[in-house]
Amino acid sequence: MSSREESLETLRETHDFPCDYSMKVIGDNSEAFVAHVDQVGTNLTRDDVNPEFKTQESGEGTYISVTISFEIHEAETILDIYEGMNDIEGVRMVM
Repeated sequence: MSSREESLETLRETHDFPCDYSMKVIGDNSEAFVAHVDQVGTNLTRDDVNPEFKTQESGEGTYISVTISFEIHEAETILDIYEGMNDIEGVRMVM
């Protein structure tokens, strides 16, 4: 079984879909970074889902965390979003 299949199995065992899901993306503090997080979250969810975003700058202002919350209808979407977020330039961590 591949790592992706194992992750999908775990998600299906621990979540009842559809469900509310949140993740935090931390990266370089720039408008472009926040816009890319917004774009990935919006593009990879269903058309009828409007993700909610909250941002918070680090103490020194070097980094920004973006918390994105949305309704997810299937486990595959969660993994796709994680992959998309990790591909954003300037990303430091996705949780």
